[in-house]
Amino acid sequence: MVYPGGHTQLLEAPARPAAAPSAELTGPAAQFQWEVRSQKPESAITTATHTLAELREMILTETLFEGDYARVEGGDWLPVRAYPALMGFFAELVELHRQRHGDEEHCAEHRDREPGWRCPRCKNYLCRDCVKNQPLIEGGAPRHLCAVCGTEAQPLKKGPLRKMVPGLFKKS
Repeated sequence: MVYPGGHTQLLEAPARPAAAPSAELTGPAAQFQWEVRSQKPESAITTATHTLAELREMILTETLFEGDYARVEGGDWLPVRAYPALMGFFAELVELHRQRHGDEEHCAEHRDREPGWRCPRCKNYLCRDCVKNQPLIEGGAPRHLCAVCGTEAQPLKKGPLRKMVPGLFKKS
């Protein structure tokens, strides 16, 4: 701090509070009763009051989605994604999916291998050992099936063109 006479004093920087996890089940949002309603008519969601812990469970079991609606104690209905208190649970869900199914850099079964396909049915990322090549006709185009469920796996799009075609962007 600089005082009018030119005298200065070094002040300690205020301690920053530790970042609270967004999926925290304490605080103001945990004290309210929540109501939710689904966009899908066949949804298992009932219009009842829920605690924040119950909403977390609904998100992690994939019965409550970002596009569904929620309100706090009789307030306005808003999309679930409008509530920061709930969005941390979706981040937690993404991490759970990565642990179960792998991701763009890790095969679901062989974590040390890069996947080349993703199964649209079981959602797993698959390496070469996790798919079976079964063309429709003998000698035909490759058709890679998920070794777990037998569904035709979709090839993953690789990184930028620069990585796919080395030397393409070399300067002369």
